[in-house]
Amino acid sequence: MNTPPSRRAAPPLWNRALSRFVAAYPSIRGQTRLRRVTSPWLVGRLPCGAWTRVSGLVDAEWTFLRGAHKEDITENRIKSLLHPGSVFVDVGANVGYFTLLASTLGARVIAYEPTPSVFARLKENVALNNLEDVQLVNSAVMDKPGVLSLHISADDPEANSLFGNESQSVQVPAVTLDDDLNARGIDHVDLLKIDAEGAESFVLDGATRLLTSPRPPVVIVEVNAFTLNSAGLQPSDILARLEAHGYRHTEIESGIYKGSYCGNVLATPASLA
Repeated sequence: MNTPPSRRAAPPLWNRALSRFVAAYPSIRGQTRLRRVTSPWLVGRLPCGAWTRVSGLVDAEWTFLRGAHKEDITENRIKSLLHPGSVFVDVGANVGYFTLLASTLGARVIAYEPTPSVFARLKENVALNNLEDVQLVNSAVMDKPGVLSLHISADDPEANSLFGNESQSVQVPAVTLDDDLNARGIDHVDLLKIDAEGAESFVLDGATRLLTSPRPPVVIVEVNAFTLNSAGLQPSDILARLEAHGYRHTEIESGIYKGSYCGNVLATPASLA
């Protein structure tokens, strides 16, 4: 059972008060210095009501300190698609923004995150909110199981990729959705979110049974031309795979990432369209 928002344990009052003070500090330079000193104790409250640790592990955490939304349109679509009892699979969960959102909506969550340091923060955020029906998997998701090199970005752990050219890398396990969900006894998924820094096509290739099941999930997938290029792919490769499985797709949010197109696509099975 998911813990209702009113019953979730909140961080200590002094953590919350300190965090509000830092977030409201008027000088940008002064706030930067305060963040550096106080980061071990800072927390942010997301618009969905969940709490997150804030230390700058990933750049987005500083926006969470201010209670900001992330990808508003995508967030609203997720809210419209999930309800108590739904099953949500979060591939590329990062520190847990959408995992926490889904859990506050009463969904059962299975979240995959390969970067060890980011996974540790994801686990910490789930524990911070006393969430019970969330399964966390410290693995990459691909088209076949194995052990892969995850290239570590010098800029932000959010950009770590299986297809980067950074000199630093770590070995991480990889699973397929079909195999891993089956091993967990999960026979259907209501919503599948994929943000895998260029590996999205491979994630779909490892989820054929799921996508062709009698109750196929709605899919929200990031289509990032820059990260796809690193994998030798392009946006049409993701869309073609969805179409091959009978999905209809539409862009719901878009922007520019490192000079290239980046957007979120909502794909709906023909049976639900």
